[in-house]
Amino acid sequence: MVNGRLAVALSWPSSQFTQSEDGSGFDQSKVIDAIEIARLPGSFRWFDGGDTGWAARDKMDSPHVDVIGFDGLIASVNQKSGHSLTAHEFLKWLPSKAISLTTMTESSRSGPFRASHLGDLTRWTGDAISPETSQQYGDVIQQINQESIAFVFPRIPGHSRYLNALDAAIEKCLRGELEPLAALKQAAEKWREITTELDAKTQRANLRRDEGI
Repeated sequence: MVNGRLAVALSWPSSQFTQSEDGSGFDQSKVIDAIEIARLPGSFRWFDGGDTGWAARDKMDSPHVDVIGFDGLIASVNQKSGHSLTAHEFLKWLPSKAISLTTMTESSRSGPFRASHLGDLTRWTGDAISPETSQQYGDVIQQINQESIAFVFPRIPGHSRYLNALDAAIEKCLRGELEPLAALKQAAEKWREITTELDAKTQRANLRRDEGI
């Protein structure tokens, strides 16, 4: 996107840029004013998996159902550590309000996670986009966190395999190899195969235990 070769991206901005293999990476001294950040469009219709089928949202309801993604870095303390208390305090210190703007902004796997971060989002977005666009990013984060409805992909075994199957079907649709309905049917069939392999009863038990479904 910052090189002008992509019109739309479903992603989040980062101050870290990866150099391309041919060395033609983005010139970080150049600010792209044309880039803007916005939420994905919503819908006033939603599908009820019960008997009602498609239903209309109330006019006072927000049409947005944001997908909450998870990414980041994991740290742990070995139970045999000779300085476990010190290690735990260090892990608490890394994301703290005082130090996180220094430690976390250096990772492309991290984004703003404190209200205090929203006051200086250029630390997270870098110099590739304008300060006005960085503020748009902050506005989107605030809007999402104020919503009462969000979508999180079920935390069940094989969740990445389900998403990869959906990605593959969508890619075929975008390349013109499949119509949208055929692509979704293909993804659904692959999901059924994954569920059968992992055992449907086990997956249902995981949903009940972890998601309350």
